Amino acid sequence: MGGPDEQADSFGEQETSESVEQGSVEAQWKDAEQKVYSENFGRGAGPEWSHRTVSRTTKGERKFLGPFSEQEVTLSLTSLPDHDEVEVQLELFVFKPRDGHAATWGPDRWVASVDNGPVLLDATFSNDAAPRDARHGNREYTIHPLSFTFRHTGERLTLRFADSNRGESKKRWGLDSVKVKVRKKVGDLLVSNNVDSSVLRYDGKTGAFVGVFIPSGAGGLDNPQELLYGPDGKLYIASFTSREVLRYDGKTGAFIDVFVPEGSGGLGFPGGLVFGPDGNLYVADSFGGTNSVLRYDGTTGAFIDVFASGGGLFVPQKMAFDKQGNLFVVSILGNNVVRYDENGAPFPAAGQPGAILIPDIESVTIAIGKDHKLYVGTTPGDDVLRFNARTGAFIDVFAEPGSAGLVDYVDMEFGPDGNLYIPDFLPASVFRFSGKTGNFIDVFVPAGAGTGAATLTFMPSQRKKPHGYEAD
Repeated sequence: MGGPDEQADSFGEQETSESVEQGSVEAQWKDAEQKVYSENFGRGAGPEWSHRTVSRTTKGERKFLGPFSEQEVTLSLTSLPDHDEVEVQLELFVFKPRDGHAATWGPDRWVASVDNGPVLLDATFSNDAAPRDARHGNREYTIHPLSFTFRHTGERLTLRFADSNRGESKKRWGLDSVKVKVRKKVGDLLVSNNVDSSVLRYDGKTGAFVGVFIPSGAGGLDNPQELLYGPDGKLYIASFTSREVLRYDGKTGAFIDVFVPEGSGGLGFPGGLVFGPDGNLYVADSFGGTNSVLRYDGTTGAFIDVFASGGGLFVPQKMAFDKQGNLFVVSILGNNVVRYDENGAPFPAAGQPGAILIPDIESVTIAIGKDHKLYVGTTPGDDVLRFNARTGAFIDVFAEPGSAGLVDYVDMEFGPDGNLYIPDFLPASVFRFSGKTGNFIDVFVPAGAGTGAATLTFMPSQRKKPHGYEAD
């Protein structure tokens, strides 16, 4: 960025440190953060600025944008990457006499705002304590480092900077070290508490307990299984003992309705849930019912059909779709993982009967990673195994048996940071493993922060697709 100087001027210098930041996308713990703009006007100002006047200080010839007086200056950025919030950092130069909110000569206001957005700052400034120019005895300027963070999601961003109209040309200001970052915010972690049938909320960045998201038994919740955010942003929960799929407000946890009632389509006890590529809800009818995967209208909850059954499926539980629309299902008592194509027809691995993709495995949960591999959690070793999702061939042991004390789990999910999260039921903890290597990272939610941790999901501030789809 930057162009030729349009104006040169000289002012007194104030010593400041200056750093040049490098890089673009940074992994800030779980925040996906990207620097999209950085300018210190060393080579002038570019066309993104509405005014391109660049001046320099007397000593050191430090360049800055300005000076301006009774003018509005805008910075316009386009083609921003997907984001939830913006951080702007800059240095405000306040020149010559500034009297703050004094009644006689003030108030001298300066305003920063977002086009079609919030006012970031509307304040008065005074530089009575600024150093004096040795030649003229005039107060010169002060530098005010400023930082603003605000919610923003669009591809375009226009920042507006202006001073008040006082009719006095001596009131001048300038800008330097302007940096703009965008980031995707981290959604909090929700964990089902199967001891008292509640859902607990934890900070998605630190794992600290935030509070009870859904109170015990709210809406008839009894033994919650799968937690699932739908395309509508609502939270869907398989209430195992009440034999229903319940729907809650995705932001507040308030009960909305019984989305799939008991017995609908022959439903016995709902286990796994997943929204399909067609926008409909798929429910694993795990016990006492059809022993199949049932499909319901994703908007109304009305029963559509039995989508998949047979082929080795015996007590279906966790499910996941891949990009081709194939459905993978854990068959608890069948001791296998089965696969069905986009039409619900059995789609076995080569040499396997029925719908069997992976035979002879005591699996409890599955997930598809960013590498498009199939991850399978097993009960005998309390480990995570990795398979080729297309052929069913074993690749490796991704997380070693009993890693870091993991002893009893039935769910796992790749989080917004790309790492794998597993709730451990008995100590009521959530373990975190590297999404690249499978190495243990930490106990993200320690024991004692809740009881009976069974299933989990992340709130969808960073999620592009509902849980169960193949990760991007």
